Amino acid sequence: MKFKYFKHIDLLFHVLAHIHVNNASDLFSQKYIDTIQKEKHLGDIDLSNEVKPLEQYYNNNFERLAMINFFPFYSNNLNELKQILLSYDEFNKDDIHEFIIPFVNLLEREAIFYFDHWESKYKIIYDRRKIVESQTERMLKKYQCIFSYFNKSALVYFSISITRNGRGFNGIKNNFSAVVPFPTKQHDIQNSFFTLLHEYTHQFTDQLLNTNINMQDGSHNMSENIVMLFDYYLIKAVHSTDIEAYINWLSKISGNDDVKISETEFLAIFNVPDEINKDILNLLDTILLL
Repeated sequence: MKFKYFKHIDLLFHVLAHIHVNNASDLFSQKYIDTIQKEKHLGDIDLSNEVKPLEQYYNNNFERLAMINFFPFYSNNLNELKQILLSYDEFNKDDIHEFIIPFVNLLEREAIFYFDHWESKYKIIYDRRKIVESQTERMLKKYQCIFSYFNKSALVYFSISITRNGRGFNGIKNNFSAVVPFPTKQHDIQNSFFTLLHEYTHQFTDQLLNTNINMQDGSHNMSENIVMLFDYYLIKAVHSTDIEAYINWLSKISGNDDVKISETEFLAIFNVPDEINKDILNLLDTILLL
């Protein structure tokens, strides 16, 4: 298990926190923006205004441009990230000129403020990192069956700027890889863990849909339900005392943190076709039997 922290990765999510997105990937947070504004000084760029010309194009072409959420993890610094963004061959000419070039320029300009800001925050959490990493590792070890079955390790990117949920991604050697918010408070560690487990699970349950998953045709929502159900069944089988906390976490991230949901209600909300439910249970049985 490895834990990583990168300021150029957090820079990208810092910028995305200022952009409204009309789907479930939205990271916009006025609370985060207000906090950042207090840290800025005269001469720092007004990021909220700077991103506005890019917002509509990003939304209109989201299915292509969504890749920017994952490119940082295949780079070691801002210069490498810029090269990936500018050379990705699935972006068309309009994408490059209308969004990518202005976005890259914005990253470079905002980095002048953000990198110093990040270094300051990183120092603050430095001592807490050992506690968070140790507890995260302990919680993940409960679900060792997943890593054993797929013969993969856990790669955890903790972010101080991603505002909600996380991002999971494939392709980094033999790892399940994901970025999740760094839990600054003790009671947030379990929520961060559930987010991490959720993002890892996507990396082997999305194939159950046997289609290219996107926001427009409903396949993304279905993939989310599949993950939520798989993790529910997994937690119930491996560490059932976490079920209540898991359901409470789902209520919280859906904006219903004051609402108590029973297991019966949970299964009614996050339902999938019977055939897919059968596939989920078969996959879980196979993993548990290893």
